[in-house]
Amino acid sequence: MSEYRNLIDVISKGAESFINIFFKCMDNNRDILHQFYRPFSTIVWNGNAFVGLSYAEFVKRLPNSHHEVQSFDCHPIISSMNQDGTCTIILVVSGSVQYGNESQLRGFSIWKDQELII
Repeated sequence: MSEYRNLIDVISKGAESFINIFFKCMDNNRDILHQFYRPFSTIVWNGNAFVGLSYAEFVKRLPNSHHEVQSFDCHPIISSMNQDGTCTIILVVSGSVQYGNESQLRGFSIWKDQELII
């Protein structure tokens, strides 16, 4: 059981680092944001699906933003663990975002699954 707890600790710390980097890029450096995704990943934004560089073009057109992460939750998918040390995780992030000069904060939720090498 301690091996599982160690895995949870590693994944939680990695998720927190990922979140900090991802939202810093979302707010300040969108040109590299597409690099967080595989070229064939489908990203759904308010019901609109984007694949590859079409997502990069979409986020470049968004107004400036400021994200505040309020919570995140991540879990390893144990059934996906392989002997080669890879494991899939699910990460869910929630918070608020402000676009441009809007005074209104909007809520957001993002979930991502990612294969990691542990």
